[in-house]
Amino acid sequence: MVSLADVLPTLAALTGKPLDASEAGPQDGVNILPAFFGDPPEPLRRDMILHSAAGVFAIRRGPWKWIEGVPAAGGPRAPPDQRRPQLYHLAEDPAETRDVAADHPDVARELAALLRARRGAETAQ
Repeated sequence: MVSLADVLPTLAALTGKPLDASEAGPQDGVNILPAFFGDPPEPLRRDMILHSAAGVFAIRRGPWKWIEGVPAAGGPRAPPDQRRPQLYHLAEDPAETRDVAADHPDVARELAALLRARRGAETAQ
């Protein structure tokens, strides 16, 4: 998984200029050079938070994607398909056509809790 947030730490690593704390801020990006130059010894990140233009948060972990379904207050109106909690198995359904939350409630609960924990950590910074 690669995120736009990975650009800054990757370019810093590529140029050999480490980011100091004032430049990095609450940086959640990772250096993805190992993925470009061969197989990294392990996944570069275990999970990644996503955010739609309408303010709906989601989290991706492995083949799973959990969509929280709660639009941001005061933001643009979320499309109807984003206004409910959803779980997708992206390896089997990359187009996100089949919500499998009812089939995998344990995964849905785990990812929902992980997203809440990650968002809580972000707001505390």
